[in-house]
Amino acid sequence: MDRCHLKGEQGDRLHAVLCAAGYNIRWLLRMITKKGVPFLQRLYLRLCQSAALSPNWRQMLRGLVCIASSGSALRELAA
Repeated sequence: MDRCHLKGEQGDRLHAVLCAAGYNIRWLLRMITKKGVPFLQRLYLRLCQSAALSPNWRQMLRGLVCIASSGSALRELAA
């Protein structure tokens, strides 16, 4: 949060929200790396439960594998 390149008061607010989201995503990725797939599965099931969705763990994993194996998706994420 050193510098905000967004314009005005709304830009400052947006910058703070984006920094918080980035922090939370990095934390989540560290936890997944540290605790492994069972942690990710429990998290996914809890999110589905709180959103009142029926969980489909295998379909979600297939989607993640497809995204990870796609070279174009990796380039988009790196950009």
